Amino acid sequence: MKLLDLLSRNLGEVVQAQGGLGGECVDLINLYLPEVLGLPEVHANAMDFAGKAIPGLSWVKNGATNYPAMGDIVVWGQSAAAGTGPNGHIAIALAADSMHLLTCDQNWLEGAPVAVILHGYVGVNGWFTRAK
Repeated sequence: MKLLDLLSRNLGEVVQAQGGLGGECVDLINLYLPEVLGLPEVHANAMDFAGKAIPGLSWVKNGATNYPAMGDIVVWGQSAAAGTGPNGHIAIALAADSMHLLTCDQNWLEGAPVAVILHGYVGVNGWFTRAK
């Protein structure tokens, strides 16, 4: 399956991964990992993904001059300015530049279904990209 197939199937829906709670941002990621990337699910709070060892992926810390590629997994920490709570947030990058980040998210607003959201980088810890 490709990323766009996953998006077209789930936009506007509330998804639940195997073993997930349903409706959480990590549920979307835990569908994406096996269905699109062929990787195992990771069971953790969103912000706890940051820096984790995930086979086939490399962790990139957010910096002033870098940004994620399409398909990278973006992780936010707890940030009142970004609106993320104690579990942080996680989403799939669709497009980005040094100022803007367009992602596919679930539960960006409490209970929100899968949607495309435009963000800045406030609260972003970094992202996972395919290992090179």
